[in-house]
Amino acid sequence: MTQKEASATSEGPLPMLNVISDLIDRAGQLEAANAELALFSFMVAHDLKQPLTVISGYCQELLQKQISGLSADCLQIIKNLNDCAVSLSLLADSLAEKAEEAVFTGGYATEPDAEDMRLRPGP
Repeated sequence: MTQKEASATSEGPLPMLNVISDLIDRAGQLEAANAELALFSFMVAHDLKQPLTVISGYCQELLQKQISGLSADCLQIIKNLNDCAVSLSLLADSLAEKAEEAVFTGGYATEPDAEDMRLRPGP
């Protein structure tokens, strides 16, 4: 307990009401900041989707054609790039889902589950 809180309790109910009022104001500010952060996360996730879709599409096209001039190493690099783009796209989907939950339902996004936190191996 801070000195201000201790003196508030010893001086009667009026100072305590001020402390409670301050806490309510701060809670409102925190909720507004959380809503802004969730909206930002939602927009970032959606902005990431388009370039990732393009990258993945180009990689898949290259892999399907298996251009004769490309070595096995080069094809593996393209496959790894595609896998990374798909993984990042799934992560963006998860971020958008959690942010949408917070923004559009008025609630807070849930804690990330094991699937959200799983590290995917790099190429």
